[in-house]
Amino acid sequence: PAGDSRVNVWNLLIALHTLFMREHNRLAEKFADWYKKKGFDDDIIDKLAYEEARRIVAAEMQVDSSLSMNRPDGEYPRRVKRPHQF
Repeated sequence: PAGDSRVNVWNLLIALHTLFMREHNRLAEKFADWYKKKGFDDDIIDKLAYEEARRIVAAEMQVDSSLSMNRPDGEYPRRVKRPHQF
């Protein structure tokens, strides 16, 4: 397989990047539609939608990574309840 035993080492990382990229594109599309409905200029819609989706996905990544790490005092961070969790 690809001539190297390390070829499958980063599968999880690739999967996470793919998920976050798809989430970004999904959000950017929704923001672009919203900006169009609000009457924003077509020249700036793509930039605004891209930047807004980027901010949200970066925050999601930051929350996910901080929840998986231990705090300096040895305690696990409190789990943030997401809307889909009951």
